[in-house]
Amino acid sequence: EIETMLTNGLIDRGVVKRTVMTSVYGVTYIGAKKQIQEKIEEKLEAKGIDVHEIETEIYSACGYLARITMDVMGDLFTGARQTMNWLATCARLISSQGQPVAWISPIGVPAVQPYRHKQPYTVATLLQKVILINNNANLPVHKTRQASAFPPNYVHSLDSSHMLLTALEMDRRG
Repeated sequence: EIETMLTNGLIDRGVVKRTVMTSVYGVTYIGAKKQIQEKIEEKLEAKGIDVHEIETEIYSACGYLARITMDVMGDLFTGARQTMNWLATCARLISSQGQPVAWISPIGVPAVQPYRHKQPYTVATLLQKVILINNNANLPVHKTRQASAFPPNYVHSLDSSHMLLTALEMDRRG
């Protein structure tokens, strides 16, 4: 039943737009599935359907839609995907040397990824136990986080630099 509802006018540009737009920032399958599910549930609720009654079917169908969407994006955006993979490889190499990934944006702003392993401490008081997190810059870099975060962070730095330069040019032109 849900498969019929999904193919009966619910699948449109709006269902996958957010996933496609966030692909350049490294959207994962899990993120894509969540984004698609939010849109599908919104559309089903607008039709008066109780999404909780068909939660399992929606979950399954949205997983299928996310897989198809991710596959198609992989086929269509091969250059972007290769660039993202290359950036992640660079980040893995840098972080394997114990260094955080750092770069200078096109407008000259230095960026250093702060991702390090955290060191929790438990402090026992008379009333409770409190967990404090040490975020010291001397802690080892979180290699996985450095690699997964670098491609979208780098793209964000390019986007924001472009936006600022565009705003300055617009201001110059009046």
